Amino acid sequence: MSDDRTRRARYAGRMRPSVARLVVLPLLLLALSGAARAPGAVDEAKALRRAGRPAEAVPVLDAALARHPGDDELEGLLGLCLLEAGQQGRVLELAKRRAGYTGDDFRMHVFLGRVAELDGALPAAIQSYRAAIERNPNAVEAYNQLVGAYLKNEAFGKALKQAEKLEQISPELGARLAAAALAAQGEQYRRAGAETLTLAAERFLAAHRKQPDDLTLTEMTLDTCVLAAYVDEALAVVEEVYGKQRDATYWTWIGTCRAAGMDGDGARAAFEQALALEPTNDKAALGLARLLVDDGDLDAAREVLSKVTVKADSGRVALLMGEVQVALGDVAEGVDWLRKATELDPGQPKAHYQLGRALMQLGRRDEANAVLEHFRELQERSLPRFDDDGGDDEDDG
Repeated sequence: MSDDRTRRARYAGRMRPSVARLVVLPLLLLALSGAARAPGAVDEAKALRRAGRPAEAVPVLDAALARHPGDDELEGLLGLCLLEAGQQGRVLELAKRRAGYTGDDFRMHVFLGRVAELDGALPAAIQSYRAAIERNPNAVEAYNQLVGAYLKNEAFGKALKQAEKLEQISPELGARLAAAALAAQGEQYRRAGAETLTLAAERFLAAHRKQPDDLTLTEMTLDTCVLAAYVDEALAVVEEVYGKQRDATYWTWIGTCRAAGMDGDGARAAFEQALALEPTNDKAALGLARLLVDDGDLDAAREVLSKVTVKADSGRVALLMGEVQVALGDVAEGVDWLRKATELDPGQPKAHYQLGRALMQLGRRDEANAVLEHFRELQERSLPRFDDDGGDDEDDG
């Protein structure tokens, strides 16, 4: 009997590992197959999203979530695809269910940040984007959203700091966002008035160095440098950007820089060269007309401006034409031009101020007072709110 029990025990001992393998192996295979499927779905959905087809990624992720309900990575990516596919109802449902998320999936934090930003809750959005970066320090999308949120919040120093970090990961995108932050700072300093124009010029020059091929930024940089009397720096940018073609734009900026440097003869020659190349160049005509006004030759200034006002799309030309007409005694004609200037550039305080004064001259006091009141409102609105210095942003909610 003892021999039989011994044999049965040995047989059972040999069988127990086999039974364990029969139970554990299918579970392990199931887990492994699930792990293999989820990354496959993630990769497919990411590829569709990158291709600009987020709506097609949604059913892929839904199918994966049916097999792996509640998976953070799948739901984070799903949320972003739903957002970009415009499926607002599901976006709100997922955001509500995942509110207060503290897990490790960075895309879920980006998704919640974008939803908060759409709701106008910038502090909450910023907190979510920073949480995403803490989870994944190389998350380009999170940096992109964070910089954008800081720019919306007019925290330009913090935006610049994060954009410069992004430059280490994605140089092209980081440089573009850093330039945007620098330009925003420059515009802020520019609006503050003459005392901070040099700071504005330095910010714009720094932005231009990061994006030298951005012609819109180039124009803003040159315009600010001229206002700040950074003539040499402006001339260097003109030569760098426009020097090869030497077209009307080149000569217009040369004239503008010469005028800012008190070189009237050089400025006049440059503006005339620009107009010879492009007779309807309103910026060159404006520059030349201003020189003529300064010289007291109002009739010549009016003649120059009359050649380009047919375009009727420049508030500055209309403003100067109105001022010239009023100075020449044709106040009614001047009012028409000044009114056109306010229509072309509704946010320009000077146009409203000059229009109000001209209406006063015509005895239209009630209308003049209304225009001058609007002028004062525009002045108040133009006062900037300076942001932080871009330092420690641990508590920037």
